Amino acid sequence: MKPNIGPVRVSAILFLRLFLPFAIGNFLGSFYRSVNAVLGHDIVAELHLSAEDIGLLTSVFFLVYAGVQIPLGMALDRFGARRVSALLFLVAGLSALVLAHASDFGVMLIARAAMGLGISVTFMGALKSVVDWVPREKLPFTNSLIMTMGGAGVMAATYPLEFMLNFTDWRGIFFWLSIVTAVIVVAIFVLPPEKPRVAGAPTISAMRGVIQVFTNKDFLRMVPLGSSAQGVNMAMSSLWAGPWMRDVMGLSREEAATVLFGMATTITISALSIGSIGGFLSRYGIPLTRTSSAGIVGFMFFETLILLDAPVSPWLLWLPYAFCATAPTLVYAVFAESFPPHMAGRVNTAYNFTTFTFAFIVQWFMGAVIDLWPPISEGHFAPEGYHWGFAVIIGIQLTAFCWMTIAPRFQKKPA
Repeated sequence: MKPNIGPVRVSAILFLRLFLPFAIGNFLGSFYRSVNAVLGHDIVAELHLSAEDIGLLTSVFFLVYAGVQIPLGMALDRFGARRVSALLFLVAGLSALVLAHASDFGVMLIARAAMGLGISVTFMGALKSVVDWVPREKLPFTNSLIMTMGGAGVMAATYPLEFMLNFTDWRGIFFWLSIVTAVIVVAIFVLPPEKPRVAGAPTISAMRGVIQVFTNKDFLRMVPLGSSAQGVNMAMSSLWAGPWMRDVMGLSREEAATVLFGMATTITISALSIGSIGGFLSRYGIPLTRTSSAGIVGFMFFETLILLDAPVSPWLLWLPYAFCATAPTLVYAVFAESFPPHMAGRVNTAYNFTTFTFAFIVQWFMGAVIDLWPPISEGHFAPEGYHWGFAVIIGIQLTAFCWMTIAPRFQKKPA
């Protein structure tokens, strides 16, 4: 009698065709988002930019990313993750190629904005493909695997990226990034299976579902806290964490890149484990809402220690900060429990819209506040600006936490 290996073979094929292309795409998307934490100093030095300039150049990525989330969610629900993802990855690759050759700040700004459009699909396309094929009880763990690949992309954009600058410059990095992206475009378009469309699937004009998401009481309660925490982490890890280490903590460029690598490694480990932790605690009656909120409180605690220049090793501040930084990602699974599967694209992108809007605000705002003080040298800025900007941001997160706590008192109870 032959052993029954059919399900194993099917799972392996599905992994190769579905999970890997989108997971590697999410890796690439995180790399795109994070490169300026290392490359920003070189770009500032070559083009003589201010803190607000580099903040705007980096954060316009998040602004466009946020702006396309709602139509992106409808497009994913209507056309599927495979076609939408391949098209937008193509836009990202072309924008990287333009950025590699641009010397005018305006052209660079447009290219970076187009990059935000292209990369807007990386995480959402992966989540949509998973929702289409994976049982709902396995979503927290599967989502955490995808996030782990994103964390690996952030890792690659730290010390490994710094090492690559020994062989090329920031323009060469963006050129080769465009080549790798072209390979991902082909892989995503060819390999993943196509989920059959069902009767009643939403059309691209179905705004009613979007309104339903933004008026849902669970969404309104959790989204300020989750988006503010996740947005701060994106803004800091993709730009301001590196300059903070150099200008406020006095670390060298190599030391800062090493700590950034440690942070990215920690985020990767945390992303892999946070879904399992949330699922484990849920089985013992602790809801995902409470688990994610506790993690976000820990995140704010370490933010405060960083703000106060706690007299300890940078590793003891930034690594716990990074571990807690993935807690807001549990909110995706929280929202998955509140909406039907056919709305997954719109739910996830609605949350992304608020998250990346906040990331844009934080990243630009930090640069604007830092510029209120004269720079201490070429490419280095005054610590006072960092402190005041970060203090305001932590205050906003505390306000969001208070709202999550008191919001149920303002929501109508069923009769």
